[in-house]
Amino acid sequence: MLQEGFIGAFLLATVSCLWAANRTLDLYEAEVGRPLVVFFVLTALWALSNLVLILPVPASVMHTSYIFGLFVGITTVAAWLWFCSVYACTPHHRNRRLQTLTIGGIVLIVTTKLTNPLHGLYFTPRVASYPFRHFAPETGVIYWAVTGIAYIGAAIGMYLLFNIYSSSKFNTTKLTALTVLIGLPVVPKVLAVLWPNSLLFLYYEPLGAAVFGIGIVTAAKDSFL
Repeated sequence: MLQEGFIGAFLLATVSCLWAANRTLDLYEAEVGRPLVVFFVLTALWALSNLVLILPVPASVMHTSYIFGLFVGITTVAAWLWFCSVYACTPHHRNRRLQTLTIGGIVLIVTTKLTNPLHGLYFTPRVASYPFRHFAPETGVIYWAVTGIAYIGAAIGMYLLFNIYSSSKFNTTKLTALTVLIGLPVVPKVLAVLWPNSLLFLYYEPLGAAVFGIGIVTAAKDSFL
């Protein structure tokens, strides 16, 4: 039942993000809708990569899916910052230097991930059998450095959103709650690190993004607009 629950959660997150991306195209103007669609599609792929890690597939398939998830995960952060900058009406997403720095950083990080078999400083592939068979890599120092950068980037985006919520004349309670929810998946990730037997060491961020996506195209649609 536990394995089925994880599979169901990530499958639902994949479908929800794709549905939110499709609805975004109909609801929002291109300037805001474009980065949102990219964010939701990338997050759906991220959720799908997590799904493969808990399916009864060969270890080599899990390993490949994990590397793919690492690539999609870091680009999702860039898409999130793009959306937050546009929505908050800041000029950061148009800054050429920031664009170049972001692209260069992503290329460097992706190169480091892809060359992990040569240096082994990012992670060591491992398949665990408890509580069910799943991919459970042993992470290295570069992994945590990149994770820290990604979380800082995501937090900056959330700050931009909270700042515009607080200055808005409209009721943004639902939006605030949804934005908090998008950051909550950090909690199970931390628990999985502190108590390895409590939760699987996966990326839970797509679950929060799925809730955010569904929310802004349904319950919080009017306040988001």
